[in-house]
Amino acid sequence: MNLWRLELLRLLRTYRWMVLFGVYGFFGILGPFTAAYLDEILRRVGGEITVVVPDPRPVDGIIQFISNASQLGLLAVVVVAAAALAVDARPEIAAFLRTRISHASRLLIPRYVITTAAAVAALIAGTALAWAITSAVIGGLPAAEMIVGTVYG
Repeated sequence: MNLWRLELLRLLRTYRWMVLFGVYGFFGILGPFTAAYLDEILRRVGGEITVVVPDPRPVDGIIQFISNASQLGLLAVVVVAAAALAVDARPEIAAFLRTRISHASRLLIPRYVITTAAAVAALIAGTALAWAITSAVIGGLPAAEMIVGTVYG
């Protein structure tokens, strides 16, 4: 078993991938519904306060997703990456691995690349979910612009 396969199995077996997909998926669902029903939410919890909210546009669902996921999603990625890159967290395993490799970068590169790939996949899945729900609840968005925006993200 090489270090790439070991890191992929570690990501899957420790359920770190679920943290990433859970955060991005949660905001992929919550963002469009928040944009669509913001007026009703504020009316129910606002009491006697009058808040004028414009009618939701399809872009508002994606904006809600991006604003939430860019902050808390980044925090989830940092936590997962810190757990993956903590080579010396368990001294016994670190000593074993360091005696088998010639340079520390051989340990860190697979961990970094696998974690980055999982974070990118979670972002793409969350964006696709937000796009689908926005299209169903508020209105459709053009595919080309959504793909370009996701690639830039």
